[in-house]
Amino acid sequence: SAAKDGYQRTMDVRNKMAGAGAGMTAAGVGIGYAAKKVLVPGYDFEIGMSKVQALTRLDKNSGDYKMLREQARDLGATTAFTANEVAQGQAFYAMAGFKPEQIKNAMKGTLSMSLAGDIDLATTADIGSNILTGFKLNSDEMNRVSDTLVGVFTRANVNLAMLGDT
Repeated sequence: SAAKDGYQRTMDVRNKMAGAGAGMTAAGVGIGYAAKKVLVPGYDFEIGMSKVQALTRLDKNSGDYKMLREQARDLGATTAFTANEVAQGQAFYAMAGFKPEQIKNAMKGTLSMSLAGDIDLATTADIGSNILTGFKLNSDEMNRVSDTLVGVFTRANVNLAMLGDT
């Protein structure tokens, strides 16, 4: 029965290896999922900032580009928005022809208005840029615009998107 004992030991080793393999597979899937959750936001941010760079026609090493990039990261770390969402808002201002300093000045008021209006930051930036341009206001007046619009839609039967359409 030495053969039977040898066979049993071989089967025990095989079962242990199969269990270890399944455990490694599960761990690998878990690590892959965790890596995706960590890497994708960074990748999305890079795409968003590439769009900002293209729309503003800034060199990647310019001070203005670095300023916008830093603002997106800072606001992404200190507000309810992600850095990528901030970059999307910056891109809308850039599409409207705003210069880097104007974009920077408008973003904080835009974030406040987006939160209060419960709509995405890119749409809010689109509305904000239309209002600033339409009324020939400076971008540093976005906080005042935000306060005014929030006051209107919180006291009337309208929302920010409706105000943006008028």
